[in-house]
This record gives sequence, C-alpha cells and structure tokens, in this order.
Amino acid sequence: MAICLMTLGYVLMALLPDFVGERAVYYVGLYVLVGCVYVWAIQDLEQNPLPLAVLLLTAIIFRLILLPTAPSLSDDVYRYIWEGHLWAEGISAYAYPVSASVLDAYSIPARDLVNHPWLASPYLPAAQIMFFVIERIGSGSVLAFKVGAIGFDLLSGWVILRLLKKCGLPQRAGLIYFWNPLIVVEFAHGAHLVESMLVFLSLLALDLGLSTPGSVQKPVRYSIQLTVSAFVLSLAALTKGIPGIFVFALVRRWGWRRLLFFVLCTAGICVLFAWSPGWGLSNPATGTGLFGSLRVYLQQWHNNGGFMHWIELVLYGYNPEESIQTTELGRGLLRLISGVMLGTASLASAWMVGKQAGENLEIRPKEQEWLWVLRVSILPFWVYLLVAQTVYPWYLVLVHAFLPFFYSKKERGPSASKFIPAWIYFSITVNLTYLSHYRFPSVSEYILIQVVEYIPFYILLIWASWPYRQKIRLSFSRKG
Repeated sequence: MAICLMTLGYVLMALLPDFVGERAVYYVGLYVLVGCVYVWAIQDLEQNPLPLAVLLLTAIIFRLILLPTAPSLSDDVYRYIWEGHLWAEGISAYAYPVSASVLDAYSIPARDLVNHPWLASPYLPAAQIMFFVIERIGSGSVLAFKVGAIGFDLLSGWVILRLLKKCGLPQRAGLIYFWNPLIVVEFAHGAHLVESMLVFLSLLALDLGLSTPGSVQKPVRYSIQLTVSAFVLSLAALTKGIPGIFVFALVRRWGWRRLLFFVLCTAGICVLFAWSPGWGLSNPATGTGLFGSLRVYLQQWHNNGGFMHWIELVLYGYNPEESIQTTELGRGLLRLISGVMLGTASLASAWMVGKQAGENLEIRPKEQEWLWVLRVSILPFWVYLLVAQTVYPWYLVLVHAFLPFFYSKKERGPSASKFIPAWIYFSITVNLTYLSHYRFPSVSEYILIQVVEYIPFYILLIWASWPYRQKIRLSFSRKG
C-alpha cells in the first residue's frame, strides 16, 4: 500500500507543469502526503520489512518518475551547466561574474537562467571538475546533471547498505534513506549534484576509514585504504567545505601522517584552482576568486535560519527580502558565536570517538565502535544546521544519509532511534519554505511557516537528547 501511495504522489507531482507560483501549494500538499506515507513505512519497518530487491527497485522508480520534470524549486543546475561550459572553453569559473561582458562571446542559454549573475562561482574545485565532466558528456543538458545527481545518490545508498551490514544493523533500515521524499525530490527533480557528490564522498571516506587490519588480507592494503579515505574526504571537503568536519571522526584512525596528507591534498588543489583568478579574500568583496562568492554568501545570505537567525531578528529587525540589516559588529558577533558552537561540537565529536559509549548495543564490540563513530561524526553538522542563518531544504540531505545508522531495536537505555522522528519532521516541514518563496511571501506568513517548521522540531530534538544528559555527565566525570 505504501509503495502505491508514494508512487501515486510522485506521479501527481510529475504531472504538474512546475512546482512554483500557484502550483507551489499543490506541490507542498503532495510532498507532505508522501512524507506522511514515508513515516508510516518507517513505523512498519520492523513488522513488515521489504525485501532488499523491492526496496532498491522502488527507490529507482520514485527517482525515474521525477527525472523528466524541469527543475523549478531551484535553478542551481543552470549555474552548474554554465560553469562546466566555461571550463570546457578553458576559462576559470572563478575569474569573472556570470554577467561579465568579457564572457559574452561564450554565452549559452543556461547563462540567462543563472541566479545571482553578479557573482562568480561559489562552488569548490571538486564540484567544478564534475561540472566539466558532465558538461563534456551531456553537452549542457539539464537531464545529464540530473542523472549525475541520481547516480551519486544511488551510490550513496549502496555505501549506506555496506555500512549498515558492517555495523550489524539490518539493511532494511536503508529505506530511511532510499524512500526519503527530500532525497528523491532534491536529486531527481532539483538536480542538486553538489550535495549528491558530497554525501557519497563523505560516506565513502568513512566506509574506507572504518576498517581494521584483521578485516583485510594484508596490513599494506589496510594502510592504503586509510590513505584513500583521506584523499576521498579531501574531495568531499572540496565540494562544499562542510564534509571537512568528518576529519574529527577519522583522525584517530588515520594518524598524523594521513591528516597531513589530507591537508596537503586539499590545500594543493585549492592553490591550483586559485593560481589565476586569486583567492577572493581581499576587500572589497567582489564575488570573484576561489572563495570570493563563498565570502559574499557567508556575509549576506539569510534564509530560513534557526534560532541564531531569530536572535538576529530580535536584535536588528526584519527585512521582507530576508536580508537582515545588522551592523558589521553585530554580524561578526553572531558569526563568532556560531563558529564557537560548531568548533566545540567538532572537538566534542573527536573526543567522543575515543570513548566506549556504545556498550548499550547488543552487537559485537567492533560493530559498536563503528556505529558509534558514524553517529557522533554527524553531530557537528547537526549543530551547524541549528546555528546556520541559511537553511535551504537540500542542505538536509547529508543528515538524512546518516539517519539509517540511528535505527536500532536492540538498544538498552537511551535509544538513538528517537532522533529519527525529529529530523524526518524537519525534512517534511522544511518544504513549507517554498510557500514563503513562491506563494505567500508576506512577513506574517513567513514567520508562521518558521514556527511550524522549527518549534516542534526543537521539541522532538530535546525529547530525543534528554535521556543522554546523565550518560554525558558520567562520561565527563570519569577519570582519564
């Protein structure tokens, strides 16, 4: 029944001419309905588990239904096409804004559809390499980039199944990822190739890192695996930066030599791409250079943020265009607070990796260790989303790639599976922000949407975290 209802929901979505304007209401309604069926399927996962083949087949069908739809919720794919085209012409996508007259001779239809044309590329080198590859294969086709996004998406699912088996969890928990409507829509419809890449590369780096010398035939092969893990995570960090947080979970396994290798790979590739256009870190912020557009984004973008964004609203007032008019000192203070919270969470994640905190799981000790590493490695990203002043729906895909590792019916004491409802609720209600963009842009409706989106999410998150307070207190009180 769940398969039929979800298939029907995606078919009805695909029949819409687009998902914006007046049709945004229909899209969001269908999305919420599909989301409710998805929640039902998760609740029924233990009693009526799907065969793995059926799970994979339905996941592919859901994505194929939305594959022919034209991206309408986001126009990021047109920037992918344009920047891939520039690299194919031998021009750095970091050197000039999209609207620069010097690029007129290279213009293609996608150029006119690129958002924020006064900026050069905000995407890091690994993403640029993939833009170039897909542009050469698909000749600037939106479909080619959507296929690329789905390809990395399904590869991520494959790694998730590997990790579930490695950690002693049932592979049926992969449904939490494969059937997630946020994943399906943002990749199969939205063509968010960069996010799809970073999810796959992050998971692959962790999969390669979570091995032991006894699990391979030769210690040399184990050493090579860890080195490849460091290289793959470097590529992940060079898609959008944030996967760099997984260094804190892997550094104990890598050792300092591989950590140095990771740093040198990341820095070396950055130097190569910044050699001609520059770094974009000097004043004024023109949006050119390797980090120029990213710098503008961090300074000026505000959209659907959580409580740090609300603090800014209280202190500085609301602008209907979602750009908060703060003083430079105010912005700096809020960024400092967010940075301290993220840094603290990352260091705490590294510390927690070394703790034997998985003893309440009824699985083998080595599986407990691997599962614990996967769970705590995503915690800094949770904190990042909680303090970020910009949270688009597709920002959540990395969280949902890790949710299957929180599924377990074999835990005594605090259950990590309680975190799943909080993030699934957020993944469903975050789509309400499309209403504020495309249908109801007034101030009061925007605030109402944020209340519906965030307040229950915070309550669910606190409810899931509360049982761990005693465990954390005891952990900190232990000697050594």
